[in-house]
Amino acid sequence: MKPSLAIFSGVLCLLLALVCACEDTRYASSLLDTDSSGDGDPDQGSAAITCDTVPDGDWADAGWAACGPVALSGQRYQSFARLVWMGERFAAVWLENQGRLRVAVAFIDPASLEVGEPIFLSEPTTPETADRAPERVEAVWTGQSLAVVWSTESGLWGRQVSSDGTLRGEPQLVVSGTGERINLKAVRALPGGRLGVVWLDDRVAPFEYTAWFASFGFGQEPVTSHRELGNPGEFIAIGGVSQGIADPCDCNDRRLFSLSYETWNRDEEGDTLVWVRFDQDGEVVVEDPIHVADNVQLHFEGESVVDLPEGVAVGLWDQDEGAMVVFADALGGTSSQSVLIPDGGGDRPSLANAPGVGWAGAVVDAVSLFEDGDGVVFFALDGRGQPLAGPLMLPGTLGADVDRYNIVAGGGGFGVLTEVEREVRFTFVAPR
Repeated sequence: MKPSLAIFSGVLCLLLALVCACEDTRYASSLLDTDSSGDGDPDQGSAAITCDTVPDGDWADAGWAACGPVALSGQRYQSFARLVWMGERFAAVWLENQGRLRVAVAFIDPASLEVGEPIFLSEPTTPETADRAPERVEAVWTGQSLAVVWSTESGLWGRQVSSDGTLRGEPQLVVSGTGERINLKAVRALPGGRLGVVWLDDRVAPFEYTAWFASFGFGQEPVTSHRELGNPGEFIAIGGVSQGIADPCDCNDRRLFSLSYETWNRDEEGDTLVWVRFDQDGEVVVEDPIHVADNVQLHFEGESVVDLPEGVAVGLWDQDEGAMVVFADALGGTSSQSVLIPDGGGDRPSLANAPGVGWAGAVVDAVSLFEDGDGVVFFALDGRGQPLAGPLMLPGTLGADVDRYNIVAGGGGFGVLTEVEREVRFTFVAPR
């Protein structure tokens, strides 16, 4: 490195460190100014709207289009589906039950809505392999392959899939020594080609869940060392794990992640939302959980927390205010909030960011907005979480019993995966 460049880099690091050390720093930047993509996340790309199912009416008036839904191939009784953007197309992973569970993945083209045939990553379980039966599944695109992890009674298993659908290696135990009751929450790409995984288990005390983190690499021995992210017994459920951002106070290749969760509020009616920040080694860099709000619920099956340079944005449901987006900074302050559905309406809100397109939120159970019943409701948001478009009912969900859903940015818009009556469906949403 040239001396002048080295001096400049050193000064830049010092300035960033001074900015982060200021005690009166508060969240000031907008969502749209932030690249919250995780390590290995691909370019969001662009997909033209060519489908024949673009709805008119409210969607057209708002300047948005929704294509779909299309059902994923395979047998019925699909569950715990997750959606991942791979740079050119989406990948959906889920558990398929044909009497015996196995892990499946299918690729989806956002422009044509063409869904590929399912690829099975695990063999159907038998009585002899009952301890390997998949319970939940998560996935992440590393830039080279799709890494899929699923939880079992025997620990966490994983396998890789190339972008062309080629399976890499055999299913392998990647994390062992977990508790018997495991609630898998996220897998994230880390620097150096490793992967990080977050889960809950009850090893400390029965029915008292603790959040854990471990990093692993495929083709290596199962990891037995786990880092604790929260005190035992205080968790009710995790709402989400962020995709991660570069540490603005560190010129090294360090990444920070955020975890939002609920605790039981003993003094008030309802639960309390808190969040912690940890790095790629599982070290909690914010020592104490930061309080965000009371009397709330999170979307346990979706992405309800997004990293910002100086804090976090969280989608939540408040029993008095309704579905909303809350901004909190790293010093414990709540700087602003935006109500999406007022007067206690809405449930299970999620957030997603498509660089160059903007932010979006989605909410379920919006019966207060649509007389015909509940469904998945879409919002386009500005940099402060205020709705620019919406509420817009996602096609095929009005009046349906939506068990789970998740929204992911990609293809110049947003992919939405819904699980309705054990059938997984995909819808692509983008500006017209």
